[in-house]
Amino acid sequence: MSSKVAEVDRRLAEEENSPLQEEEKPYLEKSLAALTNEQREKLTEWDHLQIVRGYQTYEPRMEETIKAFQMIQGWRDTAKYEQLLTENLPLTKRFHEMWKETIYGTDKHGHMLIAFSYSGIDTDSVAEIDEETLCALVAQKLASYTYHKKQISKKIGQQRYKQSFVIDMKGGGMGLLSGKRRSTVKKVMDVGSDYFPESVWKIYVINTPMVLRGGWAIAKPWLHPVTQAKVNILSNVKDAVKRMMDLDGFTLDDIPDWMGGNHKGVPAFEIVQNAIEGQKAELASSGDGDGGDTAPNTQGSQSPATPGAATATEPAKGTML
Repeated sequence: MSSKVAEVDRRLAEEENSPLQEEEKPYLEKSLAALTNEQREKLTEWDHLQIVRGYQTYEPRMEETIKAFQMIQGWRDTAKYEQLLTENLPLTKRFHEMWKETIYGTDKHGHMLIAFSYSGIDTDSVAEIDEETLCALVAQKLASYTYHKKQISKKIGQQRYKQSFVIDMKGGGMGLLSGKRRSTVKKVMDVGSDYFPESVWKIYVINTPMVLRGGWAIAKPWLHPVTQAKVNILSNVKDAVKRMMDLDGFTLDDIPDWMGGNHKGVPAFEIVQNAIEGQKAELASSGDGDGGDTAPNTQGSQSPATPGAATATEPAKGTML
Protein backbone atom coordinates (compact mmCIF):
# COMPACT_ATOMS: atom_id res chain seq x y z
CA MET A 1 0.00 0.00 0.00
CA SER A 2 2.79 2.42 0.89
CA SER A 3 4.48 1.94 -2.52
CA LYS A 4 1.20 2.68 -4.29
CA VAL A 5 0.68 5.85 -2.24
CA ALA A 6 4.28 6.89 -2.89
CA GLU A 7 3.79 6.53 -6.64
CA VAL A 8 0.56 8.56 -6.58
CA ASP A 9 2.29 11.24 -4.50
CA ARG A 10 5.26 11.40 -6.86
CA ARG A 11 3.02 11.87 -9.89
CA LEU A 12 0.85 14.51 -8.21
CA ALA A 13 3.86 16.44 -6.90
CA GLU A 14 5.31 16.56 -10.42
CA GLU A 15 2.00 17.78 -11.82
CA GLU A 16 1.70 20.44 -9.12
CA ASN A 17 5.16 21.78 -9.91
CA SER A 18 4.52 21.94 -13.66
CA PRO A 19 3.14 24.84 -15.70
CA LEU A 20 -0.12 24.49 -17.60
CA GLN A 21 0.20 21.61 -20.06
CA GLU A 22 -0.84 21.72 -23.71
CA GLU A 23 -3.79 19.42 -23.11
CA GLU A 24 -5.00 21.71 -20.31
CA LYS A 25 -4.87 24.94 -22.31
CA PRO A 26 -8.22 24.55 -24.15
CA TYR A 27 -10.04 24.38 -20.81
CA LEU A 28 -8.39 27.59 -19.67
CA GLU A 29 -8.90 29.43 -22.94
CA LYS A 30 -12.62 28.67 -23.15
CA SER A 31 -13.11 29.43 -19.45
CA LEU A 32 -11.39 32.80 -19.71
CA ALA A 33 -13.48 33.63 -22.76
CA ALA A 34 -16.60 33.25 -20.57
CA LEU A 35 -15.38 35.94 -18.14
CA THR A 36 -15.26 39.71 -18.44
CA ASN A 37 -11.98 41.48 -19.17
CA GLU A 38 -11.89 42.77 -15.60
CA GLN A 39 -12.41 39.29 -14.18
CA ARG A 40 -9.69 37.79 -16.39
CA GLU A 41 -7.18 40.41 -15.25
CA LYS A 42 -7.75 39.52 -11.60
CA LEU A 43 -6.89 35.86 -12.03
CA THR A 44 -3.34 34.62 -11.44
CA GLU A 45 -1.38 31.74 -12.93
CA TRP A 46 -2.08 29.75 -9.79
CA ASP A 47 -5.82 30.39 -10.20
CA HIS A 48 -5.60 29.03 -13.73
CA LEU A 49 -3.78 25.90 -12.62
CA GLN A 50 -5.88 25.15 -9.57
CA ILE A 51 -9.26 25.57 -11.22
CA VAL A 52 -8.37 23.73 -14.43
CA ARG A 53 -6.78 20.85 -12.50
CA GLY A 54 -9.34 20.89 -9.73
CA TYR A 55 -12.08 20.03 -12.20
CA GLN A 56 -10.23 17.50 -14.34
CA THR A 57 -12.34 14.59 -13.06
CA TYR A 58 -15.68 16.36 -13.56
CA GLU A 59 -17.87 15.45 -16.51
CA PRO A 60 -18.46 17.03 -18.93
CA ARG A 61 -15.10 18.55 -18.06
CA MET A 62 -15.21 21.58 -20.34
CA GLU A 63 -18.65 22.67 -19.20
CA GLU A 64 -17.90 22.10 -15.53
CA THR A 65 -14.58 23.95 -15.72
CA ILE A 66 -16.18 26.98 -17.36
CA LYS A 67 -18.91 27.00 -14.70
CA ALA A 68 -16.27 26.78 -11.98
CA PHE A 69 -14.36 29.80 -13.31
CA GLN A 70 -17.60 31.79 -13.48
CA MET A 71 -18.75 30.72 -10.02
CA ILE A 72 -15.41 31.39 -8.32
CA GLN A 73 -14.79 34.74 -9.97
CA GLY A 74 -18.41 35.79 -9.42
CA TRP A 75 -18.01 35.02 -5.72
CA ARG A 76 -14.73 36.92 -5.61
CA ASP A 77 -16.38 39.97 -7.14
CA THR A 78 -19.12 39.89 -4.51
CA ALA A 79 -16.70 39.21 -1.63
CA LYS A 80 -14.20 41.85 -2.87
CA TYR A 81 -11.58 39.15 -2.65
CA GLU A 82 -8.72 41.29 -3.97
CA GLN A 83 -9.10 43.60 -0.97
CA LEU A 84 -9.10 40.95 1.75
CA LEU A 85 -5.39 41.32 2.52
CA THR A 86 -5.29 45.10 2.51
CA GLU A 87 -6.29 45.30 6.18
CA ASN A 88 -7.88 43.36 9.02
CA LEU A 89 -11.63 42.88 8.88
CA PRO A 90 -13.61 44.07 11.93
CA LEU A 91 -13.82 40.52 13.32
CA THR A 92 -10.49 39.12 12.10
CA LYS A 93 -8.85 38.78 15.51
CA ARG A 94 -12.02 37.56 17.22
CA PHE A 95 -12.64 34.94 14.53
CA HIS A 96 -9.17 33.46 15.03
CA GLU A 97 -9.86 33.24 18.75
CA MET A 98 -13.04 31.28 17.98
CA TRP A 99 -11.56 29.07 15.28
CA LYS A 100 -7.95 28.29 16.14
CA GLU A 101 -5.66 26.97 13.44
CA THR A 102 -1.88 26.70 13.65
CA ILE A 103 0.73 26.39 10.91
CA TYR A 104 3.71 24.11 11.35
CA GLY A 105 6.49 22.83 9.06
CA THR A 106 6.50 21.31 5.59
CA ASP A 107 6.73 17.83 4.12
CA LYS A 108 9.49 16.62 1.79
CA HIS A 109 7.78 18.31 -1.17
CA GLY A 110 7.28 21.65 0.60
CA HIS A 111 3.58 21.45 1.50
CA MET A 112 2.75 23.49 4.60
CA LEU A 113 1.05 21.74 7.51
CA ILE A 114 -2.06 23.23 9.16
CA ALA A 115 -3.56 21.77 12.33
CA PHE A 116 -6.68 22.35 14.35
CA SER A 117 -8.70 20.56 17.00
CA TYR A 118 -12.47 20.32 17.02
CA SER A 119 -12.45 20.73 20.78
CA GLY A 120 -10.84 24.13 20.28
CA ILE A 121 -13.59 25.46 18.01
CA ASP A 122 -16.12 27.77 19.63
CA THR A 123 -18.94 26.79 17.31
CA ASP A 124 -21.61 28.67 19.26
CA SER A 125 -19.77 31.96 18.77
CA VAL A 126 -18.89 31.23 15.14
CA ALA A 127 -22.55 30.41 14.46
CA GLU A 128 -23.54 33.91 15.59
CA ILE A 129 -21.53 35.51 12.76
CA ASP A 130 -23.69 36.28 9.74
CA GLU A 131 -22.91 34.14 6.71
CA GLU A 132 -21.49 36.91 4.53
CA THR A 133 -19.08 38.06 7.23
CA LEU A 134 -18.06 34.49 8.09
CA CYS A 135 -17.35 33.76 4.44
CA ALA A 136 -15.13 36.85 4.19
CA LEU A 137 -13.20 35.91 7.35
CA VAL A 138 -12.55 32.39 6.13
CA ALA A 139 -11.59 33.67 2.68
CA GLN A 140 -9.14 36.13 4.23
CA LYS A 141 -7.50 33.29 6.13
CA LEU A 142 -7.27 31.12 3.02
CA ALA A 143 -5.94 34.03 0.94
CA SER A 144 -3.18 34.47 3.54
CA TYR A 145 -2.37 30.76 3.26
CA THR A 146 -2.01 31.18 -0.51
CA TYR A 147 0.31 34.13 0.07
CA HIS A 148 2.30 32.05 2.54
CA LYS A 149 2.59 29.14 0.08
CA LYS A 150 3.95 31.59 -2.51
CA GLN A 151 6.76 32.46 -0.11
CA ILE A 152 7.51 28.79 0.54
CA SER A 153 7.51 28.10 -3.21
CA LYS A 154 9.99 30.90 -3.78
CA LYS A 155 12.27 29.62 -1.04
CA ILE A 156 12.35 25.99 -2.21
CA GLY A 157 12.23 26.79 -5.95
CA GLN A 158 9.19 24.59 -6.55
CA GLN A 159 5.54 25.42 -7.09
CA ARG A 160 3.45 24.26 -4.13
CA TYR A 161 -0.15 25.47 -4.09
CA LYS A 162 -1.42 22.63 -1.87
CA GLN A 163 -1.34 22.18 1.90
CA SER A 164 -1.81 19.35 4.39
CA PHE A 165 -4.02 19.22 7.47
CA VAL A 166 -4.01 17.51 10.85
CA ILE A 167 -7.51 17.44 12.30
CA ASP A 168 -7.71 16.34 15.92
CA MET A 169 -11.11 14.85 16.73
CA LYS A 170 -10.35 14.44 20.45
CA GLY A 171 -13.14 15.88 22.54
CA GLY A 172 -15.34 16.38 19.53
CA GLY A 173 -17.64 13.44 20.14
CA MET A 174 -20.40 12.26 17.84
CA GLY A 175 -22.19 15.59 18.27
CA LEU A 176 -20.03 16.84 15.42
CA LEU A 177 -21.99 14.76 12.98
CA SER A 178 -25.33 16.45 13.48
CA GLY A 179 -27.08 19.62 14.52
CA LYS A 180 -25.86 23.18 14.81
CA ARG A 181 -22.20 22.32 15.36
CA ARG A 182 -21.97 20.28 12.18
CA SER A 183 -23.71 23.02 10.19
CA THR A 184 -21.29 25.67 11.45
CA VAL A 185 -18.21 23.59 10.71
CA LYS A 186 -19.58 22.81 7.25
CA LYS A 187 -20.05 26.51 6.44
CA VAL A 188 -16.40 27.19 7.21
CA MET A 189 -15.15 24.16 5.30
CA ASP A 190 -17.35 24.89 2.29
CA VAL A 191 -15.56 28.18 1.59
CA GLY A 192 -12.38 26.24 0.94
CA SER A 193 -13.93 23.39 -1.04
CA ASP A 194 -16.12 25.68 -3.18
CA TYR A 195 -13.80 28.60 -3.91
CA PHE A 196 -10.25 27.28 -3.39
CA PRO A 197 -10.07 24.10 -5.50
CA GLU A 198 -7.03 21.84 -5.74
CA SER A 199 -5.62 23.15 -2.43
CA VAL A 200 -5.42 19.97 -0.32
CA TRP A 201 -2.44 17.62 -0.40
CA LYS A 202 -3.08 15.36 2.61
CA ILE A 203 -5.52 15.18 5.52
CA TYR A 204 -4.65 13.37 8.74
CA VAL A 205 -7.64 12.86 11.01
CA ILE A 206 -6.47 11.70 14.44
CA ASN A 207 -8.17 10.50 17.63
CA THR A 208 -11.02 9.46 15.36
CA PRO A 209 -14.12 7.81 16.89
CA MET A 210 -14.43 4.11 16.02
CA VAL A 211 -17.64 4.59 14.05
CA LEU A 212 -15.90 6.99 11.67
CA ARG A 213 -12.92 4.66 11.24
CA GLY A 214 -15.33 1.83 10.45
CA GLY A 215 -17.16 3.93 7.88
CA TRP A 216 -13.89 4.91 6.23
CA ALA A 217 -12.75 1.27 6.04
CA ILE A 218 -15.96 0.37 4.20
CA ALA A 219 -15.84 3.31 1.79
CA LYS A 220 -12.10 3.36 1.08
CA PRO A 221 -11.93 0.48 -1.46
CA TRP A 222 -14.50 2.27 -3.63
CA LEU A 223 -12.66 5.57 -3.72
CA HIS A 224 -10.24 6.83 -6.35
CA PRO A 225 -6.57 6.08 -5.50
CA VAL A 226 -5.85 9.82 -5.37
CA THR A 227 -8.53 10.28 -2.70
CA GLN A 228 -7.25 7.26 -0.81
CA ALA A 229 -3.75 8.72 -0.81
CA LYS A 230 -5.00 12.08 0.47
CA VAL A 231 -7.09 10.99 3.44
CA ASN A 232 -5.70 9.22 6.50
CA ILE A 233 -8.17 8.25 9.23
CA LEU A 234 -6.20 7.26 12.32
CA SER A 235 -7.01 6.33 15.88
CA ASN A 236 -4.04 7.95 17.59
CA VAL A 237 -1.21 10.46 17.30
CA LYS A 238 1.57 7.85 17.20
CA ASP A 239 0.20 6.24 14.03
CA ALA A 240 -0.21 9.65 12.40
CA VAL A 241 3.36 10.72 13.16
CA LYS A 242 4.76 7.47 11.78
CA ARG A 243 2.81 7.84 8.56
CA MET A 244 3.70 11.52 8.21
CA MET A 245 7.39 10.75 8.57
CA ASP A 246 7.50 7.50 6.57
CA LEU A 247 5.30 8.51 3.63
CA ASP A 248 5.44 12.29 3.48
CA GLY A 249 8.95 13.00 4.71
CA PHE A 250 8.06 15.22 7.63
CA THR A 251 10.84 15.52 10.19
CA LEU A 252 10.34 16.03 13.91
CA ASP A 253 11.22 19.70 13.36
CA ASP A 254 8.15 20.01 11.08
CA ILE A 255 5.70 18.11 13.30
CA PRO A 256 3.65 19.86 16.03
CA ASP A 257 5.10 19.74 19.53
CA TRP A 258 1.80 18.42 20.90
CA MET A 259 2.24 15.41 18.59
CA GLY A 260 5.76 14.74 19.86
CA GLY A 261 7.56 16.91 17.32
CA ASN A 262 9.63 20.03 17.86
CA HIS A 263 7.62 22.69 16.02
CA LYS A 264 5.74 25.10 18.30
CA GLY A 265 3.64 26.44 15.44
CA VAL A 266 2.53 29.84 14.21
CA PRO A 267 -1.11 30.91 14.78
CA ALA A 268 -3.15 31.46 11.63
CA PHE A 269 -3.86 35.01 12.81
CA GLU A 270 -0.14 35.75 12.61
CA ILE A 271 0.00 34.32 9.08
CA VAL A 272 -2.81 36.73 8.12
CA GLN A 273 -0.91 39.67 9.62
CA ASN A 274 2.27 38.68 7.77
CA ALA A 275 0.36 38.48 4.50
CA ILE A 276 -1.24 41.89 5.02
CA GLU A 277 2.14 43.45 5.78
CA GLY A 278 3.70 41.68 2.83
CA GLN A 279 1.00 42.96 0.47
CA LYS A 280 1.48 46.49 1.75
CA ALA A 281 5.22 46.22 1.13
CA GLU A 282 4.64 44.93 -2.40
CA LEU A 283 2.21 47.74 -3.17
CA ALA A 284 4.63 50.34 -1.83
CA SER A 285 7.53 48.95 -3.88
CA SER A 286 5.39 48.80 -7.02
CA GLY A 287 4.24 52.39 -6.64
CA ASP A 288 0.58 51.49 -6.08
CA GLY A 289 0.52 52.30 -2.39
CA ASP A 290 -0.50 55.92 -2.91
CA GLY A 291 -4.14 55.52 -2.00
CA GLY A 292 -5.31 54.77 -5.54
CA ASP A 293 -8.05 52.33 -6.49
CA THR A 294 -5.77 49.46 -7.44
CA ALA A 295 -6.43 46.49 -5.15
CA PRO A 296 -3.62 44.09 -4.34
CA ASN A 297 -3.69 40.56 -5.65
CA THR A 298 -4.35 38.34 -2.64
CA GLN A 299 -2.61 35.45 -4.33
CA GLY A 300 0.79 37.11 -3.88
CA SER A 301 3.59 37.10 -6.44
CA GLN A 302 3.80 34.40 -9.06
CA SER A 303 5.63 31.16 -8.43
CA PRO A 304 9.07 30.64 -9.98
CA ALA A 305 7.78 27.45 -11.62
CA THR A 306 5.13 29.32 -13.58
CA PRO A 307 6.06 30.76 -16.99
CA GLY A 308 6.10 34.54 -17.02
CA ALA A 309 6.09 34.64 -13.24
CA ALA A 310 6.87 37.82 -11.37
CA THR A 311 9.42 37.79 -8.57
CA ALA A 312 8.00 37.13 -5.11
CA THR A 313 9.02 39.25 -2.18
CA GLU A 314 10.79 37.76 0.81
CA PRO A 315 8.48 36.55 3.59
CA ALA A 316 7.30 39.20 6.03
CA LYS A 317 9.10 39.19 9.36
CA GLY A 318 7.88 36.38 11.57
CA THR A 319 6.60 34.20 8.73
CA MET A 320 7.21 30.53 9.40
CA LEU A 321 8.75 28.61 6.49
